[in-house]
Amino acid sequence: MNLADALKEGSRASSGVERGLAALAMRSLLKLISADPGYDAHNLLTFYLSPQVRKAPQAAEFYRQVMEGMNTIPGVVSVAMSRSIPPSGFEVDGPVITSDRPDMDPNRAPDIIFNPISPGYFHTMRLPLLDGREFSSADVAGAPLAVILNEAAARALFPGKNAVGQRLKLGVDNLASWWIVVGVVTDEKYFGWDSDRTPTAYLPFLQVLHILGDEAPDYDAAIILRTAGEPLAFLPSVRRVMASINNQMALLGPQTMQQRLNDTFIPHRFSTALLAAFASLALLLAAVGIYGVMAQFVAQRTHEIGIRMALGAGRRDVMRFVLGQGMRLALLGSCVGITVAVVATRLIRSLLYGISSADPVAFVCGTTLLLGVVLMACCFPVRRATRADPMVSLRYE
Repeated sequence: MNLADALKEGSRASSGVERGLAALAMRSLLKLISADPGYDAHNLLTFYLSPQVRKAPQAAEFYRQVMEGMNTIPGVVSVAMSRSIPPSGFEVDGPVITSDRPDMDPNRAPDIIFNPISPGYFHTMRLPLLDGREFSSADVAGAPLAVILNEAAARALFPGKNAVGQRLKLGVDNLASWWIVVGVVTDEKYFGWDSDRTPTAYLPFLQVLHILGDEAPDYDAAIILRTAGEPLAFLPSVRRVMASINNQMALLGPQTMQQRLNDTFIPHRFSTALLAAFASLALLLAAVGIYGVMAQFVAQRTHEIGIRMALGAGRRDVMRFVLGQGMRLALLGSCVGITVAVVATRLIRSLLYGISSADPVAFVCGTTLLLGVVLMACCFPVRRATRADPMVSLRYE
């Protein structure tokens, strides 16, 4: 293999695939971190409670005391309760039948998420209300069954219509009654920042308790506090309030909402770190290989360089000659590497968020980084070539 072929192979193998994948993964992670989850995750303290009660009225009374107690803590801006909070691994979903097609087979009806919440949930989460109203203290047992849809659910169930005032039936056991849509809120990413906007129906917690009665599998719920300062600093006060209600009640998984969201980044951070490690190793090997090839190139062309300098070529001319050879072949190898990388990115398409597998910014950045490494690897051979004595170079064999 001649020198040009060696340099081509070195450039082509110089982490073209690894650079492309690592750059895509890094761009995807940055997009993910900056994505809007639909709500304000700052200054939110969250935890779950699992009261050991067997009757719905007991559960309702327990959570009434919890909500009142949390509101007495200085610095707590608002409090809400929810069966599940985003990003969540728990959900209840089921078919939904609209009043337009009341006889639809439930097995063919679209499924959406059901999430029982307390009044004040949207205010606490800062989830904007788009139409209608939020739940209030009037949405209790005996009142008309009310439901609030997010945008995704409103579009899916009532395309081209105003969802407020429409009726729908929730096909989940005892909840299979007709509910009136009283409001529409913006979408929240229910399963983390990398999830789709999931169609969701929000139900008044007290109405759900009344309907399920003593047949609920459990009465677990999440408590959400919006605080005026660092959320975790409020944990001692929260524990004191809970001890006054039930001194044997433990807070399950107390975390800030920001921590919960950051946990969803773990798989992306791991894959990005792994690809970055391989890309860094490949760049290091490429730099060492290019340095060796360029050193050999300068050694083989020493006589030619001496003739050029003897005929009047300056150091800049020699530098341009040597660097031109290295960069020209590095560019050729980069083109081959990018082509292979574009094909290889299909393997990590499921890990990408907010960008395509052929994102031009990622490949431009990766190629620029490689060319920078090539330039640095060429510096020492170029320096040696420009400092060579023309007379010595002419006698070099």
